[in-house]
Amino acid sequence: MTAFSIALVLSYFYHGMEVLVFFFAGSIAISRIVLGMHFLSDVLAGAILGVGLGCCALTAFAAMGVI
Repeated sequence: MTAFSIALVLSYFYHGMEVLVFFFAGSIAISRIVLGMHFLSDVLAGAILGVGLGCCALTAFAAMGVI
């Protein structure tokens, strides 16, 4: 969840690094499945929550006038 939310926020500010940060987030997600720490459904739910929280953070900061 954290990797995808950070990837979303970083890709918002650094447009040229979108592929790289989402590659790292995806690599973390795949490693969790391969190592047997999580199921695929856990990882997909975390990715969806992470992207949602990243969008909420960007919206909240934009509403406050920070970005």
